[in-house]
Amino acid sequence: MHDKYFVFCYIDTLELSRSLVNGVKNYKLDTLTKHFNVKLENHHRACDDAEMLAKIFECMCQKLKKEGIANISDMILSMSEKTDPKKLRP
Repeated sequence: MHDKYFVFCYIDTLELSRSLVNGVKNYKLDTLTKHFNVKLENHHRACDDAEMLAKIFECMCQKLKKEGIANISDMILSMSEKTDPKKLRP
């Protein structure tokens, strides 16, 4: 067995959307595209879904910037302040 290490930085966009977006029934891609007014085309095609998620992530970053959050450390702190660990899904 080969040991592999994951050393890349990543952002969980689902948890980010849960901490940043209020008033939606769920956090599915089609729901978030409607919320952020992003046009959804060819849903469920990997490349198109990735492009839509990138556009949604851009919208979330703009919202974070308006809240004065400019870097990943601030984003993590903001998310932790808005998230109740007892209510997180496993």
